[in-house]
Amino acid sequence: MLPAQLFGFPAEGRVFQLLHCIGSELCFPLFGREFFAPAHERDTMARDPERGGYRFNGWTLERRGRKLLDANGSPVALSKGEYALLLAFLEAPQRPLTREHLLQATRVHEDIFDRSIDVQVLRLRRKLETDPSAPRIIQTERGVGYVFALPVESF
Repeated sequence: MLPAQLFGFPAEGRVFQLLHCIGSELCFPLFGREFFAPAHERDTMARDPERGGYRFNGWTLERRGRKLLDANGSPVALSKGEYALLLAFLEAPQRPLTREHLLQATRVHEDIFDRSIDVQVLRLRRKLETDPSAPRIIQTERGVGYVFALPVESF
């Protein structure tokens, strides 16, 4: 059996990405369609997607209200695309994510191009990094995509 990871909305039983993972570092999409989990597995797959949040390097992302707070507790404004991108990174910390996966996670319009994810990452880096020209939080994995390099705690 091959190791795999599921990405999507597991609380609703909907999974949009099935990824084949080599070790715990490199993942590739297996299929580009939506899957549905059996009803008895839906309850155990995830909690309410609007509750809880994530902590990383002093920062806090509160899912309810979609609030990002910096290390000083000051709110940082995020666009819908930046929020979706950060959420995709926080749900898979320290693992490389392909541009295709990030595009699907942030898809607001159907006319998004492959390189537009680079612009979204740059904008998110400007908000998270102390020096966006030397990123420590969101790092580029050449030939693969991007990785959120810090450990993440969910609550």
